[in-house]
Amino acid sequence: MNVFLLIAAVVLSFIGVMHTVLAEWKGERRLVRRITQARLLDSSDAEDLLAKRIVRLAWHATSLTWCGIAAALAYLSFAEQTESLKTVVRILGSTFLLHSVVSLVIARGKHPSWYLFLIVSVFCFLGTGPLSR
Repeated sequence: MNVFLLIAAVVLSFIGVMHTVLAEWKGERRLVRRITQARLLDSSDAEDLLAKRIVRLAWHATSLTWCGIAAALAYLSFAEQTESLKTVVRILGSTFLLHSVVSLVIARGKHPSWYLFLIVSVFCFLGTGPLSR
């Protein structure tokens, strides 16, 4: 069992679940609701209504994608450590490193996603190195 990949999977699952839960949570901070109720989208216009639904779909599809990748990492944590597997995990590690950098730059460090994605990335890379055996 590769504990590093399992940790990456758990952290990524947490990110995915919290991304969805906090987006719809009660209170002023409901980001998805704030976006879909913005004045530039008219609730009576069919195209604007579709745009609101697409924003919500894209938001939650992102969460589902992260949870799906987390499930794949959990599965890979129990698989034989082949070079192909390591390459796939390094690609995922690079992807989440990029997630981290983009989040850090765009939100100027004020959103916690940057360090959570960094943790996922680091554990992906640790899971492909000599310590993972």
